[in-house]
Amino acid sequence: TIEGLGKVASGLHPIQQRMVQYNASQCGFCTPGQVMNMYGLLQRNPKPTKQEIEDHFDANICRCTGYRSILDTMKSFAGDVPPSSTGRPTGPIDIEDLTTKLCKTSGQPCTGKCGP
Repeated sequence: TIEGLGKVASGLHPIQQRMVQYNASQCGFCTPGQVMNMYGLLQRNPKPTKQEIEDHFDANICRCTGYRSILDTMKSFAGDVPPSSTGRPTGPIDIEDLTTKLCKTSGQPCTGKCGP
């Protein structure tokens, strides 16, 4: 159970600590299920890939749409995603993080010089 995994008084489990570090608990309704899901995955595979983590969380529901911070937390345990200087996972950019328009031809940042 989540209570057996860790408590504030006796010490939080590393997954619970990261949920706090990544501010991944909004209303707290889904937090126990998210933490236990990751705990189960790490018991079976101590170094899952980022894709394995995403696939493993397909069925977990967050009613306040905190998926971004929850998945960022869980991906920080991935074996194929080195931590950045902020401790957050690095790797492919999520589409929501793109601020630069990309060229449809090259896939590189648009310079506005495409011709007919």
